[in-house]
Amino acid sequence: GFRPSRKAHDLVELVSALIARVVDRAALLRHFAVPNFETTEHFLAHLATALELPSAADGGADVPLAALAFLESWRLGRVPFAPAPPPSAPSKASKKTHSDAAAVA
Repeated sequence: GFRPSRKAHDLVELVSALIARVVDRAALLRHFAVPNFETTEHFLAHLATALELPSAADGGADVPLAALAFLESWRLGRVPFAPAPPPSAPSKASKKTHSDAAAVA
């Protein structure tokens, strides 16, 4: 199955930083249908269960996969009570096309 390419610790730290900036924690709990939690790892374990993600190799919750799921939801703007993701930078191809069009005009 799919396994994250980033180190698990990095993913959990990213989620932790976002959760720390959440204004409405109750909305976070309701949105992901998880109980209150003490640590980011606990949140991600509950999230893995709520999203019915496959188990980790040791049979427990796949915390890195849950972190990826959370980060993807955030990136897509599905976590409105968390800080918005930064706008994506235009690709080099789109920059070139834009500058070519400006040169022609």
